[in-house]
Formats: sequence, C-alpha cells, structure tokens
Amino acid sequence: MAIRLKEFLAQEKTIEIEYLGETVTVSYKVNAFNTQFINDYYSPKWAEEHAGENRLDHQLSELITGWNLVDDAENPIPPSLAVIELLPLKLKEKIGKAMFAQSMDPGEDEKKG
Repeated sequence: MAIRLKEFLAQEKTIEIEYLGETVTVSYKVNAFNTQFINDYYSPKWAEEHAGENRLDHQLSELITGWNLVDDAENPIPPSLAVIELLPLKLKEKIGKAMFAQSMDPGEDEKKG
C-alpha cells in the first residue's frame, strides 16, 4: 500500500514530560524530526538570519502540534514560538530530549513491522 509523504511527515506522537510535579503532555510531528530539519537549523544561513534567537525554541515551534497548557480561564493555549519562549529552559530541554529519543527509538508497534 502506498504512503503519501505529506501524510507520513504529518504523523503525530504524544509524549508526557514530568516537570516539577506536573505532567506536560505534548503532541508533535514525529516524522518531521529528520536530517533536513536538523541541517536547516544548523546551517550558517539560519544562524545569520536568526542571530541572537534560540534555536531550540524555533525547532519546538515547528514540531509541537498540541499540549495540555491552558490559560487562567482553562482555555487551551495553542503552541507558538511566543509561548515556547516563555517556558522554562529545563522544560524545553526535557521536551526536546524526549522527542529526539522517541524519534530514534521506535515503540513496540514500529518494532513489530
């Protein structure tokens, strides 16, 4: 059966991150975390165009599609670069590491195929 590349790259996974007694649930585009994605962010062009900006914040803003963060009225807060920039550095590091680890180590379903 044929797989459409656009749909394949848009597939999502959800991870749970424990942080200061809270569980942050993050959905992200697992297959978009690829060599081209990494190369784009470590190119001299990116560094020149985004001087002084945080590379991890930009990467997370492209990969994250949803999370369980809400505002004071319990309304969902959509993921965006502006919101990611507000998150604690340690939380962002934990999210990035978990996404990378899951991308490099397939789950049981993927191992069976």
